[in-house]
Amino acid sequence: MRISLKYTSDDSASLILTASTPIVGTVQKETHIISHSSTPTGLSLNSTVVHSNNIAISTNASIGLIEIMLRFWKCSSGCTVCLNQQLCQLCDDPNFMLSYNCVANCTVYIHFMPNRTCLTSCPSGYFQTVSVDNLKYCTSCNSPCLACSNSSFCISCVNGYYYYNYNCNTACPVGYYANSSSNTCKTCINPCKTCSS
Repeated sequence: MRISLKYTSDDSASLILTASTPIVGTVQKETHIISHSSTPTGLSLNSTVVHSNNIAISTNASIGLIEIMLRFWKCSSGCTVCLNQQLCQLCDDPNFMLSYNCVANCTVYIHFMPNRTCLTSCPSGYFQTVSVDNLKYCTSCNSPCLACSNSSFCISCVNGYYYYNYNCNTACPVGYYANSSSNTCKTCINPCKTCSS
């Protein structure tokens, strides 16, 4: 049985129960308006509903009893997604999330723009930069760098490119061979001038 709850406003909530019947390919759906109480901070649901599963097909059909006890919170100001009123998971632009709270900037931490969070270090594929107002940000490495220390110096390369002298290239220079397992250029063993492995 699938349960879905539709919460449309502070004064309207409906529960949709969907159950498969013994006849292959048929589905029985019922919608129940459920009792609730709303406050300025959220919506409480505490209700018991009965799904009359297959009752039209068989007189001795099983009855599904579902207890509904849910609590919906309105997130605090500046927060888009939250666990409860105190713990935020996603902050509204232009805020950043720091320890489940929304802050205007990350101060001593690093601003990570993709999910608007404050980090202690940049993830792989990003390097740390400092803005004119001395705030730290994670900046994406230039493709085909997989990891980098700044915009000019690669540390590793994506597949199909090989790391040599802080750059990623599709081929290695003379005296080196392309190692596909590490995506790096390895030195040929003396006295080879060129080599394939």
